[in-house]
Amino acid sequence: MAEETKIKKGKRPTILDIARLAKVSPATVSRVLNDTGYPVKQELRERIREAARELNYRPNIFSQMLKGGTNREIGIIVPDLLNPFYAQLVSAVARQCVAHGFAPIVCSSFDSPKLEERQIDILLRQQVSGIILSSISDNEESIKKLTEPGAPPLILFDQSHEGFRGNIVSFDFFKGGYMAANYLIQCGHRNIAFVSHTLDRSSRKQIFDGFCKALADAGIELREEMVLIRPAEQDGDGDVHFNNGRALAQVLLECDKLPDAIMAINDITAIGIMDSLAQRGVKIPRDLSIVGFDNIPMAAMVSPGLTTIHQPALETGRKAVELLFQHIDDPELPSTQITIQPELVVRHSVKKGKKQ
Repeated sequence: MAEETKIKKGKRPTILDIARLAKVSPATVSRVLNDTGYPVKQELRERIREAARELNYRPNIFSQMLKGGTNREIGIIVPDLLNPFYAQLVSAVARQCVAHGFAPIVCSSFDSPKLEERQIDILLRQQVSGIILSSISDNEESIKKLTEPGAPPLILFDQSHEGFRGNIVSFDFFKGGYMAANYLIQCGHRNIAFVSHTLDRSSRKQIFDGFCKALADAGIELREEMVLIRPAEQDGDGDVHFNNGRALAQVLLECDKLPDAIMAINDITAIGIMDSLAQRGVKIPRDLSIVGFDNIPMAAMVSPGLTTIHQPALETGRKAVELLFQHIDDPELPSTQITIQPELVVRHSVKKGKKQ
């Protein structure tokens, strides 16, 4: 370039800097860099692109996403980002959003239906192009807002919603609960405790129903004292599920006799239980067997390795975002319901005895 344009250290070059260096108007620079189709001489295009390269110009992706008044943002709402399962799930969704030229807006409802509803309202006012939601609310009005004419495409994932007939990527939680309990039974356990947070969402209820069905099929009576339900407290200090697992372990230790085995509502709760029991000298699986649910990466890292039900977070996230983009491209597509099947992952947290 004939004239040098100096950019202060730490300052990002702008369209105005390119315009000065190429000796053209900022409007012409914008038309060329955004490839609007506006007629510009080839020699002028090359000059502008050369100036952009010389200045190491990088366009603002978020500004580009909003060009022409079309919002290219995707809203993602999950219950808890501290839970590694949801962290994995959001990572898969966010990665695909960026790959498709969309900006992900990630929200955590912190297990609060009221906060979830507020976040839905914010995303609707933001006029996002689509919403992917793991809902913990049983409020029909929240879902109704998202299915009214003019609402952006919606994908429910992880959590189902009674009566919802739209797009959903769900998981067979009932089958997973059945498989986990049945494995403990097959390993010879009869006195099995079920430990969980409040059964206030569809996934937890279905897991518990599967657990109960496995016991019933084996002729095992479900005793009330073997169902330990404790609300998880949002205290802002660490992972609520891990802390709740530790608290549930204390409840178990106060019983006259420990159960043979425990089925935990998720892996983080199971790991919290294992940590607390280990500090009190309880050996797993020698003294007590335990099974989790989710198969987060940490399940393979603890000692002993946690036997669990594999719920594929990355696959769930990818399927949800792929389905969303199909409906963004063609809003008239019929609704799709996908159900992902569970797998039992056997590690070393269950003692194998004689089947009774």
